[in-house]
Amino acid sequence: MKIGIAGPPFGGKSTLFQAMTGQAPDPAGSAGATGVLARVTVHDPRLDHLSSVFKPKKHTPAQLDVVDFPGFELGDTSERKKQVLAQLRDMDALILVFGAFGEGESPARAAEAYDAVKVEFFFSDIEILDKRIEKLRVGVTKSTKTREAEAKELELLERVRGEAEKRETLAGIRLEPAEEKILRGFAFLSQKPTIVVINEKDAPAGDLPPEVKARCPGAVRLSAQLEKEIAELAPEEREPFLKDLGLDEPVGRRMVREIYRLLGLLSFFTTGEDECRAWTIRAGDNAVAAAGKIHSDLARGFIRAEVYSYDSFRELGSEKAVKAKGLLRTEGKDYVVKDGDILTVLFNVTGR
Repeated sequence: MKIGIAGPPFGGKSTLFQAMTGQAPDPAGSAGATGVLARVTVHDPRLDHLSSVFKPKKHTPAQLDVVDFPGFELGDTSERKKQVLAQLRDMDALILVFGAFGEGESPARAAEAYDAVKVEFFFSDIEILDKRIEKLRVGVTKSTKTREAEAKELELLERVRGEAEKRETLAGIRLEPAEEKILRGFAFLSQKPTIVVINEKDAPAGDLPPEVKARCPGAVRLSAQLEKEIAELAPEEREPFLKDLGLDEPVGRRMVREIYRLLGLLSFFTTGEDECRAWTIRAGDNAVAAAGKIHSDLARGFIRAEVYSYDSFRELGSEKAVKAKGLLRTEGKDYVVKDGDILTVLFNVTGR
């Protein structure tokens, strides 16, 4: 999973990136429109417990890729900004950061900036949509093997275009699963799962003003600078500061949890003496999809999966006890993997 941190310049996005990842941003801008990449470990106490019992040679948490993109000016039409927006399309989700810590800045002003970014995303999407519609209108006049499919796509895109004009966004348009699949390929920015961060000077307390909450549903308010300073402390020094601020954990863990919720992600585990590892999949994925995360051969030659829950393991203390209680199950290809499942995949690729 790739998560892009973006927003107007001087809003604190690079500070948040550093607080989340521990990696310094790119002060010289040498990374260009591609931004700076860092990997964030997904903290999971369940995996820690599994490793404490199995004592494996390797302990491998799940990870997310986080990219800090250059700030972009609202209203800017430069080629560099277009390149940044193109890179944002490759992200699975976005964290948009807006500053509310400078003179004359406030959460309300941050909400206005978010509205402006949404408009820019919308027009960027419309430009892509119009180019594809124009190409399809020419294509359907020709007698080709793809003419029927192109005609159906054209009908869909023209309908979506009309709906988008009314809404000023491509988000929320009702579509059939097959239609969603077609639109997914465009990676429209206004359909991208997004977390809005309002970055304030001091540790913010209480709810955002109602008008801000209405314009930025689910917005996260924090002080990126303070969070960075806390993240730089030794773990034993960090806890008292977090407690004083009424926080349970550092910003990196909080943001990862929010990303999991936003994208509908969950974790399953594989265990053993060699390695205990957490794997990330989407809610609703079946056993074959989970097997494919481990290795493509496991999905290709999938026979069955032996499954039990972490909760059963935690309660009973060992895999042997789980089996003795009859709580280890054999599941087939269509089994929908649940959060906290522990899987062993049986497969055979001989002769394939």
